[in-house]
Amino acid sequence: MRCIYGPRRSFPFSPSPPGPIDVIPPSSSSSSSSSSSSYPSIDQSSRATKVSSNGGRMKDKIAIVTGSNQGIGYHIAHQIASGGDFAVVILACRRMDAGRNAADEIARTLKNVDDDDDATTKRCIVEAMELDISNPTSINDFVPEFVRRHGDTLDVLVNNAGMAFKGSDPTPFGEQSRPTVDTNYRGTVSITEALLPCLLRGGPGSRVVNVASRSGALRILKSNDRRRLFTHPENVEAITATMYDFVREAEILGENNSYANTNYGMSKCGVIAYTALMSRLCPEVGWSAMCPGYCNTSMTSGRGTRPAAAGADTASWLATTDDVSAYKSGGFYADRAPGKPERRPQPAIVANEINISS
Repeated sequence: MRCIYGPRRSFPFSPSPPGPIDVIPPSSSSSSSSSSSSYPSIDQSSRATKVSSNGGRMKDKIAIVTGSNQGIGYHIAHQIASGGDFAVVILACRRMDAGRNAADEIARTLKNVDDDDDATTKRCIVEAMELDISNPTSINDFVPEFVRRHGDTLDVLVNNAGMAFKGSDPTPFGEQSRPTVDTNYRGTVSITEALLPCLLRGGPGSRVVNVASRSGALRILKSNDRRRLFTHPENVEAITATMYDFVREAEILGENNSYANTNYGMSKCGVIAYTALMSRLCPEVGWSAMCPGYCNTSMTSGRGTRPAAAGADTASWLATTDDVSAYKSGGFYADRAPGKPERRPQPAIVANEINISS
């Protein structure tokens, strides 16, 4: 089945629409319609291979991990880079100083393993690039810079970057809604759609892994009518309209809105719905979502009960596995197992808007 999805050009419900994001036009005749446009098939036979520093052969595969200068994202990037299957892993971070430090640290650990393992580990290049998914200009700048450095093919995108207000934050619920949805939902969709032509050129194994949460389970929604908006969306625009209808209600009614009592959960509910929908609209690319669990990182103020490396494991597995039934499922995973987000609820995350994404 061919990809029938074409990137949208704007988010009409946000005060700061990202503007044009299809930086690499898929074809001269494609339109922005989600139901009629398609991307041309890409001949992968000429893709180059790189020779690793130890002389071994390495596939010329590239991965981007957003929000990866610390915490869960850092460990996702580290685990992907350590696997030996990727030539380049890019840490896409808001703060370049932290991103460079994290990239250098991962590179040092790879060098140490390489030196101590009889040159059997294929060392990849780890680098940082500036990206703020909450800033449309940053997204539009990121893609052409990526293409300039690495060409127009991408194999893996892990959307880890996100934000949430801590439970102790005095900002009223309604004032938290827009920045949370703008970053976690709109930002995730925007960077994905901007890189989608590159992912389609990456071949049959290319994929998107979205870091979500069990706090985005359908149970957070207040009615079956609201749940249906996420389980039966007609297109991405419909999900986006629902997300910003929630924002408008929350800005007026606060927690008395008709959707949910959690901004963070709503934003992740949108990401999970987007993942499932895109697996149907664009099956040439793999799509999956996952929950890292409640991890002990700076973003949870050390309250998490799980090491960040353990939380990263499922995302890095989905990013690298050959199991098509997993990485092309469009489904939700935790601990490398498929399941509905509403299983094993985490009340602490749902009840308190804890900043758990790096």
